Amino acid sequence: MLNLNIFLNKLIEVYTFEDKTKFDIGFLLDYDKRWLLLHTYDPYIIEDGIMLVNIDTIWKINFETEYLKAFLNFSAEYNEKINLTTDFINDFINMVINKKIVYISLNNGDLLLGKIIENSDNLVIKNYSNSGELDSYSAIDKNSISAIQYNCRECKNIENNFNKNLKRRSL
Repeated sequence: MLNLNIFLNKLIEVYTFEDKTKFDIGFLLDYDKRWLLLHTYDPYIIEDGIMLVNIDTIWKINFETEYLKAFLNFSAEYNEKINLTTDFINDFINMVINKKIVYISLNNGDLLLGKIIENSDNLVIKNYSNSGELDSYSAIDKNSISAIQYNCRECKNIENNFNKNLKRRSL
């Protein structure tokens, strides 16, 4: 097993089996035996939310690379209080359920963008289109999650479009 203590509060590149040519960039805030908690950035050095990544889907972690040098002026501090106990995935889900749009990557490569509305044996997700319109509902097994993220750029765009649609309907 990988010694993750060496990566705590460091900026890292996280490669998952989902797409071996891409990686996520973030500060490792915390971890347990199954999940990494990252404060992420997009390739343009813009803050991109909080992400849980399933350790079983990671095939490589890099740090102190040439690419990451551009990001080094940023701090690992994150102002939002994140309380994860011994059950990272359920704590994370309970933090966002019915409140935030999340971006979910599944082990098979599928992607979901929506609001979690039920956390039981399965998750039930209201999926939204890019325009903020309700698209469909999905039920997934929590064990099929490769990564889950909130406050990402895509999530914020959907939330903004959703709120605009609500205002238009109320006029």
